[in-house]
Amino acid sequence: MAETGIVHTDKLPETAGDIIDSGRTLRQIQTQYMTAVAVQKPRDLMEVEKKCLIEAALAGEACFYGWGNGKDRVEGPSIVLAMIAVRNWGNCAIETPEPIETPNAYVFRASFIDLETGFTYTRPFRQAKKWTVYGKMDEYRKDDVRFQIGASKAQRNAVLRCLPGWLVDKMMDKAKAGVKEELQAYIDKHGIAKAREKALDGITKFGVSKERVEAKYEKKLEAWDIDVLVLLAGDRRALTDKAESAEVLFPDPNIKVDPETGEILDSGKKNEGLDTSAMTAGDEKKHQGFGKPDPAKKPEENKGKIKAGDPGLDF
Repeated sequence: MAETGIVHTDKLPETAGDIIDSGRTLRQIQTQYMTAVAVQKPRDLMEVEKKCLIEAALAGEACFYGWGNGKDRVEGPSIVLAMIAVRNWGNCAIETPEPIETPNAYVFRASFIDLETGFTYTRPFRQAKKWTVYGKMDEYRKDDVRFQIGASKAQRNAVLRCLPGWLVDKMMDKAKAGVKEELQAYIDKHGIAKAREKALDGITKFGVSKERVEAKYEKKLEAWDIDVLVLLAGDRRALTDKAESAEVLFPDPNIKVDPETGEILDSGKKNEGLDTSAMTAGDEKKHQGFGKPDPAKKPEENKGKIKAGDPGLDF
């Protein structure tokens, strides 16, 4: 009979235990990426949308908040909305390995893995250890709060980068609509003046002044309409849940804060920590505290100026 090239044997394939028992080494290779897998219940986008909108309406102000002032004001979804979306999206996973800790921050890397399509996305997030935490807690507890905030934001950002933007937008609109309906009922019963007062009280208890609230929306208290009250409800919930700091949600015009990390970027004090004795008034205005040489001038004219990277210059 002609040979077929097939070797017949009664020996069973070696297991990992057999390899180790024989004295040989076993190396396992893994990556963060995953191929698509067959699932018993494939994703139905219409069903996902329906469930997400129902939950968003029930969660209301927990789904959104805004940061920044005036024209720089930005509204965005919260970790609550992200978790509602990813739970109903189904057949997926979020992985957040142990973060890297530096003297000034925790660096998280959150990965969103869609098991059904095999799509994987990883996004880093830096959580500053200087993040302000309010409340009667010791420093150890506050550090724990900062850590949890960083983990939540890392996961939220990864999820929101991967799920459809149209779905997130619809969820935010649905959540706002639910809050607006409740507020309208309150206004009909107590009047809008009472609703404004209640909204302001809910924010000022976190140490935010009336002026900073008015600056955020570029409207005086007397001009707050129901749309402003809806957004304030989301901001109040974010402060209550310690999802954001007051400095980020209602920034002081004289202080610049990184909305991602909560770090103070600029105290508003001009040229703080810089030796500007060699600068003219015009140079000082151009440098705006950064001490960079004026590119319009000849090198010798910049002699003695403070340059980026010099000791004492903190970026």
